[in-house]
Amino acid sequence: MRRMEIIEASKKIIDAINESHIFEAFEKTLREGPPEGEAFNAYLMSRLHEYSLMAKDYGPAAEKIAEILRLSSITDSEKWPDVVYAKEGRPGTIFVWNRYLYFAVNYLPLFLELIKPDYLAAAQKSAEEVPDEYKGKALLTTMLIEDSKHPPTIDRITDLMSSVSSLYETSTILLKHPPVHLTMAGCDAGSEKTFEFLGAAKVMEMVKDILLSLWDRIMFFRERQIAQRVELVAKSLPAINEIWTMENENKMGHEEAELLRVKLIDSVQKFITCGAVIPEMLERSTFDPHELMMPEPKLLEEGRAENNEEQ
Repeated sequence: MRRMEIIEASKKIIDAINESHIFEAFEKTLREGPPEGEAFNAYLMSRLHEYSLMAKDYGPAAEKIAEILRLSSITDSEKWPDVVYAKEGRPGTIFVWNRYLYFAVNYLPLFLELIKPDYLAAAQKSAEEVPDEYKGKALLTTMLIEDSKHPPTIDRITDLMSSVSSLYETSTILLKHPPVHLTMAGCDAGSEKTFEFLGAAKVMEMVKDILLSLWDRIMFFRERQIAQRVELVAKSLPAINEIWTMENENKMGHEEAELLRVKLIDSVQKFITCGAVIPEMLERSTFDPHELMMPEPKLLEEGRAENNEEQ
């Protein structure tokens, strides 16, 4: 699992425990016992049921973490009688489950603080407390799709870096934004490799818009052959039209405009052929980016050959 997957999944588990009040119910039962004169603890039963409903929404990462923390046993309804019936229950079960919950509530947040990246900590601070290196800046998260047939080769990683860098430079020029260095804020590994870039907020917003418009067109041209799709997608981006408009309105010379168009198309083609995505692509589509954006080895080799010829 990637670090961000661990953080997001762990937060979901903590939220489920807190919102269901299941730990409070266990603590109350151990402290006060079941309601007087009642063998069945209805309140504890309701909290077990509530937590189990929330746990059904866990993704694969949260399920794995819950299993490691031994919280999965708490959602096993066949074992609930062991804790909700005072006379028939086995006292040991409620103590064991309470210990699992206690560990999750008290130590999981501390672990998350330990592995939390600096830029996430900065994002949670007030505007006055944010370090200078993060002021006026935003993150772009990219992921390299991979499986046994598509490993994260150095060539793919290099193409991703080159693509994002070129998109950032092009967007800076189009926005007439003062130059702000693009930096690598973090990288992570798990089922996929993640690379996070930090740059000027307005420029990063435009880069993200370009990549999302790229994704919209990939879905539109998804029935085309991969090579044809790459070319059609790259040349139909709104940013290309924006460059034409600036040239026609004499806001940009023909030579500069042509260089920007070539650079933008090349950047987008590299992003597609190296098999990269951004999380926002996954959020706005029913199509799986892992299928439509899977790298094509032949295209990677052709693109590299063309670059070598130009050099």
